[in-house]
Amino acid sequence: MSERFAVSLHRVGAGRCLSNGRGDHFDWFFAANGGESGMLVTWSTPICWPLADDNLSRRLPDHRARYLEYDGEISGDRGCVQRLVTGTCRLIRHDAMYIEFVVESVAMADSLNAPMHDNDAAKIAIELCDQLAASKGDRIRLSTSAAL
Repeated sequence: MSERFAVSLHRVGAGRCLSNGRGDHFDWFFAANGGESGMLVTWSTPICWPLADDNLSRRLPDHRARYLEYDGEISGDRGCVQRLVTGTCRLIRHDAMYIEFVVESVAMADSLNAPMHDNDAAKIAIELCDQLAASKGDRIRLSTSAAL
């Protein structure tokens, strides 16, 4: 079954880190089970793709389904998110330690056309979109060495 996914650029601010020690990063949102639960399986990775070391991935608590479409400030002074790519995938397996999926379709997010977004984000989006498109049909795995 095809599931929707999105990858957002999460900017926490120059020289800042979140409580988990992470600076700017990608957030990966997956609507498992057709998004029926209203929650998204969520992972965080450094701003690079493909990952040189998949242990740099971190499983995050599930996020609300609105993050598949959301661009903007995050409450609690936790920075802002900007969607870079959206698409569909087939989830092979996911749990607290890893997620494995196959990209079926991928496109740059519509929001990148908005004037509020910077050119750096557009460049990152183009590169990520191209790399994910080249991976179509291949299994992609994000994993962590630490459970939630």
